Amino acid sequence: RQLLVQFDKVIPEITSDFFIHNRFALKVLWNDDNSRILKVESLPVDGVRILSLTKDMKPLSYVFNFDWEQKSKFNTEEYAAFNSLDYENKEQVYMYQHKSPGKKIYTYPSYQSAIKWVNLDSEMAEYHNSNINNSLNPSMLIQYFEQVESDEEKTEILRGINNSFAGSNKTGRAMVTFSDGQDLAPSITQLPPNQLDETFLGLTDTIQRQICYAHSVDPLLLGLKTPGSLGNSGEFEYTYNVFMNSTIKPSQKIIEDVLNELLLTNDIITKVEFKEPNIETEQLNNNEEKNEE
Repeated sequence: RQLLVQFDKVIPEITSDFFIHNRFALKVLWNDDNSRILKVESLPVDGVRILSLTKDMKPLSYVFNFDWEQKSKFNTEEYAAFNSLDYENKEQVYMYQHKSPGKKIYTYPSYQSAIKWVNLDSEMAEYHNSNINNSLNPSMLIQYFEQVESDEEKTEILRGINNSFAGSNKTGRAMVTFSDGQDLAPSITQLPPNQLDETFLGLTDTIQRQICYAHSVDPLLLGLKTPGSLGNSGEFEYTYNVFMNSTIKPSQKIIEDVLNELLLTNDIITKVEFKEPNIETEQLNNNEEKNEE
């Protein structure tokens, strides 16, 4: 029973690691004769590295550090790989990871195909932030051809223009100028706005969808409706069921098998089994209506 209570704590942690890194790790503590597992806790998998391998490329030992970029600030700990026949090492690490084609030791994260799209999204945010902070974006150019004698006069002209026309509440006001003859009249030129924001706006939807696809999530589930779709009443429910059966349930089965293997080591017949969330069709349809809005 104590082991099952510990599972309640580790399940959210290893599930998060699994969906982010495509692998998860558990630290296991054995009793004196390796007949029972006394304690199981989650080990942040981003800090786990393989130290040694067997001849058939299976992990033999691991090392762990909370932050490898600043590893001198933390202790680096060595652990043997999970093995009930290893009576010498009482603290061991059980690590599961998906296999990736072309990767013999470590696996790719599940979001590998979205990395460039995530970076692009970040660069767009940086562009807009820099554009607001650093750019000069006047909408109109006014040139005075008459000679202005002093800086005070120039400041007064600028203040008058800003007071009369700057700001959203003064949009649409008529601009009237007075001059002694056409040669002394100010030249007013409308400057075209920067069009890059419109280009980026069209790219935003593509970025969001590509990130969804990389995580095996249909954009519809996150409220991103497919352009041109008719919004059938069962579309959201169908998409949800496909996501559950193709992504969630296989991942649940992997975690269940690992935890049940540990329970079986302690001769515990009870099995860990995730319950499917009870979501009524009516609730799914309500969510779909909100997406359409």
